[in-house]
Amino acid sequence: MLGKRALDKNRPLGEQNLVDWARFLLISKCKISQAMDDYIEGEYSSSEAMKVAHIVIQCLSTNSEKRPNIDEVVRSLEPLQNSNDTVSGVGSS
Repeated sequence: MLGKRALDKNRPLGEQNLVDWARFLLISKCKISQAMDDYIEGEYSSSEAMKVAHIVIQCLSTNSEKRPNIDEVVRSLEPLQNSNDTVSGVGSS
C-alpha cells in the first residue's frame, strides 16, 4: 500500500478508494499479499500477515462500536512484534 493515496481517480475503478481496495484484499487469505508493501516481502509469515489483516479489517469497520481502540490494537500487535524480534534476533528497546 506504500504511496497509495486515500482517493485516486486515476486508478482503475475498483482501486480508487484505498479503504475499499484494502478491505477487498484483506478479507481473502489468498489476496492478503497483494495489499502488503513489496519492500517487506519475505519479512513476515503468512500467519502474521493474516493476524495483521484481521486487525486492519476491524479498524476499517464502518460500525464504530466494532472498531478497536488504540490500546487494543497495540495489545494485538505486540505479540507479533515480539515474535519477529525473536526470529530476527533484534531485541526491543
